[in-house]
Amino acid sequence: MLNLPPADIARSCCIWTGMNGKQRAIKHCVCMVLAMCSINILMVLTGLSHSPNPTGLFENSQYNMSKTFPTDVSMDKWSGFIDVLIPMINSYCLLFSLLLTCKRNDYGPVCCNPEVHPPRFYLIWPIICVTDIGDLFLSDRCGILQAFWLKLLSPLLTFYMLFYSYINVQHHRTLLHVTCSQSTRFLYYLAQNGLAVSAWWNLLDALVNLGIVLKYVAGLQDPVVSSLILTLLFLAMLLWFILENFIWVQYIHYNFTVYPILILGLSSMFTRGYQAATMAPNTVYCGFLMLVATVMNCVFLFRLCCDSNHSIPVHTLPSPRPGECPSVCLALDKHASEGKWNLHNNYSA
Repeated sequence: MLNLPPADIARSCCIWTGMNGKQRAIKHCVCMVLAMCSINILMVLTGLSHSPNPTGLFENSQYNMSKTFPTDVSMDKWSGFIDVLIPMINSYCLLFSLLLTCKRNDYGPVCCNPEVHPPRFYLIWPIICVTDIGDLFLSDRCGILQAFWLKLLSPLLTFYMLFYSYINVQHHRTLLHVTCSQSTRFLYYLAQNGLAVSAWWNLLDALVNLGIVLKYVAGLQDPVVSSLILTLLFLAMLLWFILENFIWVQYIHYNFTVYPILILGLSSMFTRGYQAATMAPNTVYCGFLMLVATVMNCVFLFRLCCDSNHSIPVHTLPSPRPGECPSVCLALDKHASEGKWNLHNNYSA
């Protein structure tokens, strides 16, 4: 049994809601601004790289490079708008998250109580942006193998951020209901949806680049290369479907953007290779995967609508543990005295 002395409770609250809390909020603010600046730079450079007549920084447009190294799974020209739109979405998500550094609750700055996304979480964004910018310049200079290795880092880092957010939101679920408003919790789910869009789109780009490497560096030929790429994508979709519906049900709650962005990417491959007279086998494969993604999305939405675990009343949630957040001692003392928690476990460790 763990009973916290009043002196420890007061000391914990004083430390976190005082100067230390302000310093922590400033760190959050600085890291978010740095992430936003790097994402905006990436967005501008991506737009320039997709310009029909590139000048200055880039020698060739991304679409011209796609025509220089074509495969059956190359994306259509209109996918360039999505390349620019996704950094814009994540920039807006960061802007909304920046508001959390200005808001306060009863225990201090909202961004720190509980600290779902610590400052180092946002510092991953500049690394992702640097790798994406390097990929733009290397692919412009026809360094397709080096560009692939750089591009591979983007989905790995973004998926790491996404699963880190899943784990922390679930870990602090009780405290989020105690200390944060519904709009604040919405911002965390908004950030997860932005990360999911970025992760899966980067994965699609990495798989397309892998197809280019296999065809123009390793010497394999289409349609084998493109069929392999689509099969890898199908396996990734299947793995995600199993995770969100059977294994990580308690972690993946409100991600509505995964299957729509997959359908958009597959649609771009489909429209690029579509010819009514002679339909290529891999174009049919793309259409099949679009149908599979649609079915998976419907199953996920149906499961979410039927799941009652996410509408549990706050007073029935498990009691938070003192190690979950530096300011949790105050929450325990206050809400225990008000009788808002079923504390039959007496905060057992």
